[in-house]
Amino acid sequence: MDSKKIELLLNVDLIKELHLDLLPIEERQKMLDEMSELIGRAIWLRILDNLNETQVGELDSFINSGADHAQMTDFLKQNIPSIEDIIREEVAKYKEMMMPAHHS
Repeated sequence: MDSKKIELLLNVDLIKELHLDLLPIEERQKMLDEMSELIGRAIWLRILDNLNETQVGELDSFINSGADHAQMTDFLKQNIPSIEDIIREEVAKYKEMMMPAHHS
């Protein structure tokens, strides 16, 4: 996916596009939680694909030691320089998947 398409998708308000703003707050929150979980899983898969076995072990140690968010972010940025691009791509892919009108 090219960067222009990613930018366009990142600017889409998926809540309005899918009319989730019309749902009761509890249902909307449940949908948002499910969306976040799916995007998070896709990001983690991409992260794991970009790390070698030693780095995966280090990441596992960070997670098990209860490392804070800043430590995890630093580790990922050091070991996957394209981490921000990966996150942006996965969010854009999810939005594209959820918006049938935008499929080619």
